[in-house]
Amino acid sequence: TRASRTEQIRAMIAEEGLLRTAHHGAGYLAELLYDGWQDLRLGIRTTRRVSTRALGLPSPSSEKYAPSDYRSLRRVLHELDLRPGQDVFLDYGAGKGRVLILAAGFPFRRVLGIELSSS
Repeated sequence: TRASRTEQIRAMIAEEGLLRTAHHGAGYLAELLYDGWQDLRLGIRTTRRVSTRALGLPSPSSEKYAPSDYRSLRRVLHELDLRPGQDVFLDYGAGKGRVLILAAGFPFRRVLGIELSSS
């Protein structure tokens, strides 16, 4: 909620100072803009977070949908020691498919995703 975000920001300012907090905020904004641009470029919509209730997953063990950022995903995928045409990529909890779309650009034999929610 907005009140809890305000409290988080206040706590961060108290702990790290105004300049470091502003720096974190600018980095977060840049990441959001970059991720939004990547979604637009790929023709997908994966940036918005979605609650478990909206996903139709009321189980307490379910998690809300929150995408991983593109830069981190690319960095991780580039670090893999792939055997082109041999390795299979499997994403449990594939969400809206952001990770799958990026993985499809790498030389995996097959890219698979499993997701419980149809939303």
